[in-house]
Amino acid sequence: MNRKDIGKQAEKLACYYLEKQGLILKQRNFYSPYGEIDLIMQSAHTLCFIEVRARKYHQYGLAVDTINLRKQTKIIQTAQSYLQLKPENEHLDGRFDVMVFGYQDAHIWHC
Repeated sequence: MNRKDIGKQAEKLACYYLEKQGLILKQRNFYSPYGEIDLIMQSAHTLCFIEVRARKYHQYGLAVDTINLRKQTKIIQTAQSYLQLKPENEHLDGRFDVMVFGYQDAHIWHC
């Protein structure tokens, strides 16, 4: 399984899990000139911008370690772009979440 497939599998699992927790999917893979947000979901009066990270191997660090200040800035700018295109969501509170997955033998084993 290649890196892109692992990422897509993690995004699908994250979306499934969050929907089971009651969140509603607003958009998947939102792109702006600043970057991409994997999942945009709504929980009651909160709009959740969710970054999904997955790593097959940990010798180069954990997936959560890839969410550095530069990536955080890009996510914020992309969320602002989304709100400009979808002003009906501006009244909602905002939240930024990260879901991190580990893999073993090409299967997700924890998050």
